Amino acid sequence: MRRLWPGILLLGCLGLAVAGGGIEVRDAWVREGPPTASALAGYLVIENAGDTAAAVTGATSPQFDQVEFHETVIEQGMARMVPRARLEIPPGGRLHLAPGGVHLMLIGPRRVLKDGDRVRLDLTLESGERIALTLPVRRTLDAPPHHHHAH
Repeated sequence: MRRLWPGILLLGCLGLAVAGGGIEVRDAWVREGPPTASALAGYLVIENAGDTAAAVTGATSPQFDQVEFHETVIEQGMARMVPRARLEIPPGGRLHLAPGGVHLMLIGPRRVLKDGDRVRLDLTLESGERIALTLPVRRTLDAPPHHHHAH
């Protein structure tokens, strides 16, 4: 595993990270927020090329106080975010963390992040493996309309 980390880190800087067991993460990014934002949202795609189901059970970033998994759900015509303890990826499957659905909630930024900055993020798999990622911060003027969410 020690020899694998430099490759994982390099690929993470390129927007692609691979872990044992066929888990691959790609297209990772963080949405820029206003300077006073208490949380930012992160998005990515997790692919499982393995023969067994996999799960992401945690995430951390030295740039945030806390990282959680949330899912936007519509209840009685209102969008709200519901925390999720884990993200499951079936064998041969793919999970899209995207605006309006499942996403990362990066809580308590330790400094203002702007378009072009980078966020270091570690995902923890149920197997105990960690995936190190570097996510670019993007301004998304063409993103879907931002809805008001209740936590």
